[in-house]
Amino acid sequence: METDSLSRGKLTLPQCRRSVIHGEVLSTDSIYHLICSVGKEAIKVFDLNMLDRAYFTTMQSFITTGRAPHYTELAAALGLSMEEGRQLLRELMQSGIPAWQHPGTDDVVSFAPFHSLPTQYRITIDGQQKWFAQ
Repeated sequence: METDSLSRGKLTLPQCRRSVIHGEVLSTDSIYHLICSVGKEAIKVFDLNMLDRAYFTTMQSFITTGRAPHYTELAAALGLSMEEGRQLLRELMQSGIPAWQHPGTDDVVSFAPFHSLPTQYRITIDGQQKWFAQ
């Protein structure tokens, strides 16, 4: 599969995602996304390295602050534009991990094993309770 066929819009977004997951398109960490044309919209597809970094950053935010990062915080932490941060967060949430966003927003509600909203499952470590579980 050739990268230029993707940039010319010959593949659908699901085909692009499969290519990235199977390592058929991106071969180095220096290239973190490619553009796939789907209809008239250009959609960024992030490679697994960038998705891993987004997952780690989100998990670290929950551990240190008790909440998920906003996509602008995620973008700043990873050196991306705000729009790239939003797209990366959406891609991460659609990757099959047990997580979800509040409907109609870009706010992370649940990111296993953590939950942004208070639940009956409180997590306390060293006498400090700032986490909730799913």
